[in-house]
Amino acid sequence: GVRPTITGDPSPNSGIVGDPFTLNGNFGDLAGTVKLGSTSAEATWGKNSIVAKVPNIPPGAKDIVVTTGGADSKPGKFTVKPSISRIDLFPSGAVNTVTLVGNFGATRGSVKFGSAPASVSDWSPGSITVTVPDVPLGNTTVLVSVPDGGLALQRTSPSIPTSRSLRHWQPQTIQ
Repeated sequence: GVRPTITGDPSPNSGIVGDPFTLNGNFGDLAGTVKLGSTSAEATWGKNSIVAKVPNIPPGAKDIVVTTGGADSKPGKFTVKPSISRIDLFPSGAVNTVTLVGNFGATRGSVKFGSAPASVSDWSPGSITVTVPDVPLGNTTVLVSVPDGGLALQRTSPSIPTSRSLRHWQPQTIQ
C-alpha cells in the first residue's frame, strides 16, 4: 500500500482528553488507525483529512501516527494538556481541603489558587488533593501545572472557598 502522509501540524496541535483535532495529508481510500503514542484515537476518516479525538492518555508531548494498509506515516506532534473535570469539596472532612479530579499525569506538579500556591497532600494521575491557600474572596483561577503538559485552568465562581463558601462553589472550566 501507499504510505500515509501527514501534511503540516495537527489543527489544533494541543488539547485535552476528548477534544477533536484535524490531520491533513494523504491517507488513501481505506480507513486505518490514528494513534497518539501507543493509544488508538477515535477518528472520522477522509482521503485528505481525518478528524480524531484525543484519547484518555496522560498529559505530555505525543507522536501521532496514521497507519493504513500496514504502512505508518512519519509521526506528527501533539501535546495532550492536563485538565480539571471537577472539584470535590471536603474529601477528608476538612473545610479547607479540595480534590481536583481530571487528567494530570503521574509526575507531581504544582497547584495555585490565583497566585497563591496550594499545599498538595496527594497527587495521582486522576486526582490531586490540596489545602486551599488563604486567598481573598472573589473569582479565582485554579492552575494545575504539570512538568510535561503545561497548565490546566479552572475559574471558581462565584467565590473562592475559604470556609463555608465552599458549599456553594461551582467551578467552571476555561477553554
